[in-house]
Amino acid sequence: MKTIKTMMKTLLALILLLAVAPCALPAYAEEALPPLSGLSLYEPDAEEDTAILATEPPQEGGTGELADFQLREAVYDEEYAYLVVDVTPKQELLLIAPGYGPEDPMHLLMGDSANSLTIGEYAEQNDLQMAYVTISSALDALGEEFIHSIDCHWEEDGTLRLTLTCTVSEQEGSAFTSTLQCSVMPFIPAASEEDAILYGYYEENADEPTYASTGYAMDEENRQETELVFTLDDANRHNTLASSQSAE
Repeated sequence: MKTIKTMMKTLLALILLLAVAPCALPAYAEEALPPLSGLSLYEPDAEEDTAILATEPPQEGGTGELADFQLREAVYDEEYAYLVVDVTPKQELLLIAPGYGPEDPMHLLMGDSANSLTIGEYAEQNDLQMAYVTISSALDALGEEFIHSIDCHWEEDGTLRLTLTCTVSEQEGSAFTSTLQCSVMPFIPAASEEDAILYGYYEENADEPTYASTGYAMDEENRQETELVFTLDDANRHNTLASSQSAE
């Protein structure tokens, strides 16, 4: 048990170290993927956009005591899949997106540059318990890279919106079925420095990171693990789309 806790603390320390990079869009792929050409997943502005956009596609699971995961919108063209997943808390939780930690600025999640609080400070001021959200796929677990990047936005009602850019390996048929592995892990005050999650940061001109305690530990006993199984139909339109926005 001690070994498992140590491994989890080390993993989260590495995640929080990556979170200090000044980028609100954690990228997992070395190769750039094509943008969602001319299409906003949130507000389709043309009939042809609506035709290739699947709203609340067939799905099962994703529910839990801490939060529900729902695939709100998706586009699939047999090569790429773009997924918008809503994570809605069912308790007084502040859901932290993958790649972020309590010491990161809250405005990175909210998109509000006027907010000067850290995620931890915002949670404390609003009487919210922080909980870390992770999401992966069954394909990733098998060594086949599926999720290449995750964009995130925390909405005022507490919903954490995750936009996933995925690649799909060759398969038979036009329908694509996959499973997302979803977890929510609450943070609790650490009983000691030894139990606390660490975060890393680089001081000026430093070659090695400096680690500090977040003051929090993982509530393993109340961790939520759920699966979200979904099916997408081929939009069959990827050769006709043109980007209306720059990659930047």
